[in-house]
Amino acid sequence: MRSLVLMTVFAIVLFGCTSTPTPSGNFSNLSNYTTSKIITITDCEKLYNHSIAKDECILNSSVHALDALGCGKVFNLGIKDECFSRIANSTGTISLCDNVTRERARLLCLASLPEGKTALYNCLKLPIGERDGCYHNLALEKANGEYCLRIVNKTGIDECLSKAGMSQMNITLCSRVVGKRLRDDCTYYFAISTNDTESCGKINSEAVRDDCRLRLAVAKMDESICAEISGRNLMNSCFESIAQIKGVPGLCERISQNTSMRDGCYYYFMEQKRDIGYCTLIAVNSTRDECTAYMAQKNNNITVCFGLTTSLAIDECIHDYGSSHKNATYCLNIENLRLKDSCLALAAAGSGSIK
Repeated sequence: MRSLVLMTVFAIVLFGCTSTPTPSGNFSNLSNYTTSKIITITDCEKLYNHSIAKDECILNSSVHALDALGCGKVFNLGIKDECFSRIANSTGTISLCDNVTRERARLLCLASLPEGKTALYNCLKLPIGERDGCYHNLALEKANGEYCLRIVNKTGIDECLSKAGMSQMNITLCSRVVGKRLRDDCTYYFAISTNDTESCGKINSEAVRDDCRLRLAVAKMDESICAEISGRNLMNSCFESIAQIKGVPGLCERISQNTSMRDGCYYYFMEQKRDIGYCTLIAVNSTRDECTAYMAQKNNNITVCFGLTTSLAIDECIHDYGSSHKNATYCLNIENLRLKDSCLALAAAGSGSIK
């Protein structure tokens, strides 16, 4: 008797003196329902102990306020599932269906969502072994990496997040990949595609990180990025490439601990600018002599041959100059007999006689 009186009092408080009927069926009609007082979840907890009536009170209050947190306070699983389902349906929030504990009820929750949200429902209808592939395809199709997190296989989650991150140019998805290789692949793709040098620094593998910085340095023609490369050889290649692309010989000086590469950089500018001055910057004698001999031919100046570092280099320089100019007189300055004879023969063959 006492319980009946208490419920009567609650009904008066909940619905007011207007005796407005309690909404039933699909709670989407709740927006048309008004009361003289809004019953809160706190009111429900004060009026009832753990009971079906209390759970139904919290259900109505939560759905009216579209408060999914309130559904978590419902004790009865069936009513709790209904609470999450109704709010999911009203708000179109697909993630709320994940809180529905019973499989059939969860499927119904998903099925009730607006068009475009039901693709997940189709995945859930599949046998468990086929769902991961469905989630993977759905993540790419809908451009929503959140579907990847429904995949059971951990490697499958990483593969899905990595591909979704690359297809959506979303570095946040890349960062959620657990496996280092796949995370690096995703981050590298994002960095290169967006010219984002900062993202290169997030790559775990030194080799991949350096390659990322090299590619962006060359693409941006920014030698300051070269200095961030860890590997010495790759850093030197970076300075050499940008020096040649920008036409700035001074960058050859940035090449360190690799004399051969630095000399090659100067040799390149000697060929491009026809300037023998670059030969003097070359450290290795044999390479410097080769550079000077080359310029002797290009500048028609045999006198530079006599400034080479070895007698053999001088003879070879005069040989090439004398034979190419078909002038035996130059050949007479060669000390090496084999080279001298060769030079005279070539000069005579070209001119018809020895001068």
